[in-house]
Amino acid sequence: MKNWKPLLILIGVILVLGTIGYLHEKGYLHFKWQWLTILFAALAAPYQLFMKWLRGNKTVDDIRSEHDTIRQQEEAYRKVIEDRIQEREQRLALMQKDVELLDAKLDLLRAKKEKVDADVQSLSIDDKLKQFQDAFGG
Repeated sequence: MKNWKPLLILIGVILVLGTIGYLHEKGYLHFKWQWLTILFAALAAPYQLFMKWLRGNKTVDDIRSEHDTIRQQEEAYRKVIEDRIQEREQRLALMQKDVELLDAKLDLLRAKKEKVDADVQSLSIDDKLKQFQDAFGG
C-alpha cells in the first residue's frame, strides 16, 4: 500500500489542477497563472516533507543497503540476459553450420544432376530405351 500513496497524491494534484483550469476557462476564477505557480512552488517544500514522512526516515546506510540490493538484482538479471544471448548466439552458429551443410548438399545434388544430364545426352536412343526398360521393367 506504500506505493499507492504517492500515486493517489499525484492523482489528487492533477484533479485539483484540472478543476482550477476548467473553472478559470469558464470564467469563474480570475487570476494570473504566475500566482498559481508561486503557490505551487510554496507547496513544494511541505510536499517533499510529507513524502519523506510517508517513506520514513532513512539513514545513509539504509539507502546504501537498498542500492546494493538493487545492484545485486540488476547484476543477476544482467547475467541471465547475457546467458540467454550467448545461448541464442550458439544456436545461431549451429543453424549457420546447418545451412552451410545444406548448401553443400544442394551443390552436390546439382553436380550429380548435371552429370546425369550429360550422361543422358551422350546415350543413344537404343541405350536410353534399354536403361528405361531396366529401370521400370518392360
